[in-house]
Amino acid sequence: MKRDPDQEEMEYLAVNLRIAMNEKNWNQLDLASAAKVKQPLISKILCKKTDPCISTLSRLAKALSVKIDVLISPPSRKKMRNAS
Repeated sequence: MKRDPDQEEMEYLAVNLRIAMNEKNWNQLDLASAAKVKQPLISKILCKKTDPCISTLSRLAKALSVKIDVLISPPSRKKMRNAS
């Protein structure tokens, strides 16, 4: 069965956010505060229940000190294991 490309990108974003948060030892509240967004939005992104707009992606990337493409690119298998 073929996967929905949008769903796949949301999976990449969720995994990459978790990886970046783990690297900074941040929880959802830490990221929300740094990105100036509300914590429930972070939760929805991590649960793949929302597809954030570009301005939100930009805020998240800036808060995590990464480029947007890092957040939406396929994560490496090693990093995926560490994010779980």
